[in-house]
Amino acid sequence: MNINISIFLPLLAAGLAIICKYILYKVGYQNLVISGMPSGHAAAFGALITFLFLTKSDPKLLCVALTIVIAYLFDIWRMHYFITKDKEENDLGHSIEEIVAGLIIGVLTVYIYSQYYSLSK
Repeated sequence: MNINISIFLPLLAAGLAIICKYILYKVGYQNLVISGMPSGHAAAFGALITFLFLTKSDPKLLCVALTIVIAYLFDIWRMHYFITKDKEENDLGHSIEEIVAGLIIGVLTVYIYSQYYSLSK
């Protein structure tokens, strides 16, 4: 079974973000929570946008993807600062720092991958 690289790379970036969350938990930086540093959503989106950019995808597709990414990341940022907690008192959303860290992981994941493997199908 082959997985499309345009799906694999965002999933890889999100997985790396989860590994980073676990490492930060083990060193005592944060609790092991779904909404911690870095954002897995931002990592996946950063990887997707970078993949589309590096493969010279149709500019219209890149614009649509970028619009969706910005809207979603704005929403999870807004949730962090204005809604903050759910019924069980768990933090919601992500801070700007968590989103930026996730985006960096996503961009670097695709960039490093592209240095060793082809991004074409």
